[in-house]
Amino acid sequence: MLRKSTQVSKIDLDIMEIKCYLSLNLFDAALQIYQYGHNSRTSAPDDLIPQYRTLSVMATTSERSIAQPYFDMFKTYNQDPDYANSAVMDAILSRGRFNDASADQRAEVIVGTLSYQVVYMYALAQCATALSRCQMGDLKDSLQYWDSCIAGFVGSQEGTHLGGSKELNDGVLLYTFANVVANPMGRLNQEYYSLINAKIVDAMWSGQGSLVTGQCSAAQHVLDELFQYTLVPFMQGITFYAHFIEKASAPFDNTNGNLGSAESITRAILPVVCSFSEDDCKVLATNMLMKDGFNPVMNGTSVVVNALSDAIFVKSPYKAIACQDVGGLNGELELCHSLNTFQSQGIMSDSYNIQVGLLTCVMLALSAIGSVFTA
Repeated sequence: MLRKSTQVSKIDLDIMEIKCYLSLNLFDAALQIYQYGHNSRTSAPDDLIPQYRTLSVMATTSERSIAQPYFDMFKTYNQDPDYANSAVMDAILSRGRFNDASADQRAEVIVGTLSYQVVYMYALAQCATALSRCQMGDLKDSLQYWDSCIAGFVGSQEGTHLGGSKELNDGVLLYTFANVVANPMGRLNQEYYSLINAKIVDAMWSGQGSLVTGQCSAAQHVLDELFQYTLVPFMQGITFYAHFIEKASAPFDNTNGNLGSAESITRAILPVVCSFSEDDCKVLATNMLMKDGFNPVMNGTSVVVNALSDAIFVKSPYKAIACQDVGGLNGELELCHSLNTFQSQGIMSDSYNIQVGLLTCVMLALSAIGSVFTA
């Protein structure tokens, strides 16, 4: 694994502590950790009044705006620059759209939002700041910010072993989540960790190498690819939860905690989907977000998978990832199958347009010939 950072060091332990409090329904204690911190100390060891880095500051700091165009996607979709803080506070205080949510659902929304939106966007901002410092010629600072970005993706619990900790559930950040969802999607490598995590780690090293040598534009390209790689675990997670919820032996009622997990994971990629396809955005929101009076995954998992495939692999400009990176669930629900369907439809549409164009040209030519003879 890559070296640890001092910028976001141990902030994942705050999330783990919050998770423990929530499992005991101690929402007030979780709120204290969220607002004041506990594990990521910023003050000197001998300071009488210790100061801590906090998740609440990460969720609201203006520093996130440098992570473009990613931050604007989330701000625009949520119509709120502090979208993640709003979700966490509403879930902790049981207000707004979480007024009627169960304690289990609120807990899953809180932890998922902290892991996959708060720290995730902060990490992207740290990488973007690293590029900015590189362009200013401050390579030392640039490397520190890049390390901080890495810490925001990996966390402090993965250790130094290739691929991370052997215990899949040790961490709470994106890297751990990618290893967890890669297994049912058939995307573990020979070392039994996520194939997309292997690409993420390679990109992290590549970006670091570019910054060391002052190749800022190359590092920018790496960040663009890195962001695309991080979408894969969310696509895998949505596929898994949609299938799990739809195929549950007992009907899912409106108190099931897995609905909160599905929502938090979906909201980590939904603004990206909505940036490229309004129709696919509506499909994901309808099927994967909690809403009173509506059954979860009401249109079926295949419809959800189709929407993801269409938005990311057909309508977005992203080329660093492919449907093969996402895989399929137990040999089913292959995103590549959905992609082939959309591409076939696109080819048929293009062929039709070409035929219409040729026919129009022929008609215009015949009309011109006719005009010559009548003249």
